Amino acid sequence: INLPSSLTSIGNYAFKGSGLTTVRIPESMASIGYNAFDGCTSLTSIELPSTLTSISDNAFKGSGLESVKIPEGVESIEWGAFKGCASLASIDLPSTLTSISARVFAECTSLTDVYIRSLTPFYIFDPFPTTAKIYVPSESVEAYKKRWTENAAQIVGYDYK
Repeated sequence: INLPSSLTSIGNYAFKGSGLTTVRIPESMASIGYNAFDGCTSLTSIELPSTLTSISDNAFKGSGLESVKIPEGVESIEWGAFKGCASLASIDLPSTLTSISARVFAECTSLTDVYIRSLTPFYIFDPFPTTAKIYVPSESVEAYKKRWTENAAQIVGYDYK
């Protein structure tokens, strides 16, 4: 589905449990409401706009997303945003991210690759799943290991270009 460019927000529960398979969200979008795509098990891909600043509670909970690139500009990912996304294998997080709330990646049993572009370790409420390798800027590996002690063994350097 292609959402209209006049849209600035997606309301709470807007597509909950729907049969959507792909969504293209326009650049006019600033926010995605609570549980907006909760339970959309057929939703395997989504394009998020650069105008987005946060992802609300349970926004994609239990969806079929396989990989997600969070755009630059997003500062926070709220409670359970990707909880139970059993097919989510890869997520790319922007340098603008300042916090990840609780249970964001809980029950993401396929998560193997987390790409983090921020040079400075940000706040995470819960550690990432132990199945994931966490790629951080090479010059920041030690800072991340020191701050994220529960994930230290999973952190590796990566040269973002």
